[in-house]
Amino acid sequence: MRRIAMVLVVALAGAGLAAQPAAAESPSSREVSAYAEALWYPADGGEHYLHTLAVRTSAGVSIGADGYAREPVTCADGSTTEAFTYFSGAGTGPMTVSGALDHAVVRTTLDLTYETLLGCPESVGQTVVAPDQAVLLVLDQVGAPLRERSAARIRIPGARNDSYIQRVDLHRAAGTLTIGSETRSTTSAGIERDLTVTHGSVEAAGVLTTPSFFADLAAVTRTRSTILQARGGLLEQATGDPAPGSVLSRYVDVTAETVDRTGTTVYALVVTDTVVRCADGALGVVTTERYGSATGTLTVGPQYRTAQATATVPLTLTTFNGCDDSSSTVELGAAPVRLDLMGTAAVMTAVDSRVFTSPPDVRGHERTVLTGRGSVQGTVGVGDLTVTPTFGGIGQRKFASQQVG
Repeated sequence: MRRIAMVLVVALAGAGLAAQPAAAESPSSREVSAYAEALWYPADGGEHYLHTLAVRTSAGVSIGADGYAREPVTCADGSTTEAFTYFSGAGTGPMTVSGALDHAVVRTTLDLTYETLLGCPESVGQTVVAPDQAVLLVLDQVGAPLRERSAARIRIPGARNDSYIQRVDLHRAAGTLTIGSETRSTTSAGIERDLTVTHGSVEAAGVLTTPSFFADLAAVTRTRSTILQARGGLLEQATGDPAPGSVLSRYVDVTAETVDRTGTTVYALVVTDTVVRCADGALGVVTTERYGSATGTLTVGPQYRTAQATATVPLTLTTFNGCDDSSSTVELGAAPVRLDLMGTAAVMTAVDSRVFTSPPDVRGHERTVLTGRGSVQGTVGVGDLTVTPTFGGIGQRKFASQQVG
């Protein structure tokens, strides 16, 4: 259990409650893109991957290519090991996309930089630039398109009223991808058109453009949930030269969640990095993690001004020794975990809604409403450790969706 990131409070903090954002420099944008991946496994047990992405905006066309090869190699001393080489390059060039998004061609040459990250001692770290390598992508639509309309809004009364609208047409595609001397059939590809209109600054909605989205479309799905959450934590980082026995960094995170008013779970995590002197005389780091979760209580005051949570949590201790790469895990027994917070930022409301269709039979909608305060004061504690939080929040997340298809 490593609940370092909690969806609700991260969203509140990430929305920037503390400052009024400047108006967006570009209130609207249009993009057309074509992308593809090719992944294959040769008979020698290796793994090869190619990827390219071409994007056309009002500023022109940008094209990027990257990939890697993992394969066995024979070193100069006659030994055999596994090599890992990564390459990348970027530039511009022509891109042709049909108006119906059912066909795309990208053709250019790029200077590709190859770097050996793992392998024979004489090769690791070497960088080679291969100039004028051919990049060619030819795609045709396969299957039904996905059309999604997303809207988001963040509002702080009297201070902020920002909005975001996005329209995406995504067509799954298949074809061939050539990078350098290698030509392969695509294993994942798409042709996409995006129209975005913004006012102020709103975190863009995550567009459902992964292959798994299409594969996981259910017959009929309805979901509704409400999560009340309070979170407080601390991140400390030492400055200066570390000495053996000193704490290099410490991370404390206590979160309490009540889901659909039926029960509260309290999560605790304490991570400490300590500098040690290894057996060979070098400095190393020992990381200890105390973590656990248990049923508890959470009380949130009106307008998310205050929050208190308590629980008795069974803790597990995991230790990682950087000197010899060893690790161990022991059960510590139960310890009191507590949270006492006061919200210090203004109340923010963020709304994210999305409607998607994939003709002829798939359609659905989602709506998420986040309300709360994205910064806090107070204390959080795990066992005999009590700290003043440097991050956190108090709020509520409501989610509703329906999908037919």
